[in-house]
Amino acid sequence: MTNNEDTFILPLRTMIYNMKKPPKHFEDLVRGRFFKCAPGILMACKANTEGAQVGYLLKGGLQDVDADHWSSSCTSSPRFKDAVSVY
Repeated sequence: MTNNEDTFILPLRTMIYNMKKPPKHFEDLVRGRFFKCAPGILMACKANTEGAQVGYLLKGGLQDVDADHWSSSCTSSPRFKDAVSVY
């Protein structure tokens, strides 16, 4: 996995852990924040597993990048796709 992919996966793992075991007295805050952010998180996961390079999704759409930047080498790695599919 690339650094961008690792940087994306680690917070996902943390969010899942915190959803399962929220800190005492912060249960509502953790769940509320997750549910507020869930649509964007899920959209990013879907876009990244379908070929968008991790780190190029901004506020509901792909960031405008040069066409030269996109190539088969820029798509998500199979290991990243496997890691995201677990969640």
